[in-house]
Amino acid sequence: MNAWYRAAEIADRSLAQELLEGTDPYAAAREIGLPTPPEVRYESVGAFLEQGAAGIAELERQGVSNFYVGLRPHDPQLVKHRQFGLAAEDISTYVTGEIPDADYGRYVVQLAEYAPARYGATIIINDEGTVTLEMVDGEMARLATGKQTPQYTVHSDPFTGIMRYSFDDVALRTSVWRAISRIPSAEADTGPQRRLPGYYEVSFIDRGGRLTPIFFDYKKTAIYSKPRRFDEDTLKTVANTALSRDTL
Repeated sequence: MNAWYRAAEIADRSLAQELLEGTDPYAAAREIGLPTPPEVRYESVGAFLEQGAAGIAELERQGVSNFYVGLRPHDPQLVKHRQFGLAAEDISTYVTGEIPDADYGRYVVQLAEYAPARYGATIIINDEGTVTLEMVDGEMARLATGKQTPQYTVHSDPFTGIMRYSFDDVALRTSVWRAISRIPSAEADTGPQRRLPGYYEVSFIDRGGRLTPIFFDYKKTAIYSKPRRFDEDTLKTVANTALSRDTL
């Protein structure tokens, strides 16, 4: 059993199982209606080498010119690989350079749009509907793994639902609220203020002269709603190991 699975199992068995199964974070976000990057996936390097040209061409038809390439192992003991901002003609060289022939069947190949982020954020919504957003300038990978301190924060008042922003930029506040508003309501009869509980990752990119939120992950787990049951160090350990494993 993996160390990150054991750490998660202490706090949340459903999260541990989700990590063990290596679920697709883009798919989880897409299934609840959140905007995600255009992508294609191949269940092996061999499948990518046979069919990848068509997938790249399809992404290019959608306007993608810079690519993100993620190499996710089927076996969680193997190392994952990723690269940002590749040109189409460089993708095959990168993939075959990272994965030896013997491991071609042990990796999923993900190709997606890469657009530099103006801001990157994580959003946590607990079972009571309280929203906590932490954000940084640029990419959010270091924030998500706990290696960078948030530069901007947003919290919803637990009684009134009013959003409390740590920054005054009205345009940025509007963009952040637009991202939170994309998260669906928890139930039809709970009103628009109560969003679906869980953990979310989102980047804000320039599209048509405005900041557009693009989601990269959604985890439906109760761990973020149990602050009194587990000590803070355990929660941070579980969150960081989960994110370093699943964020592509």
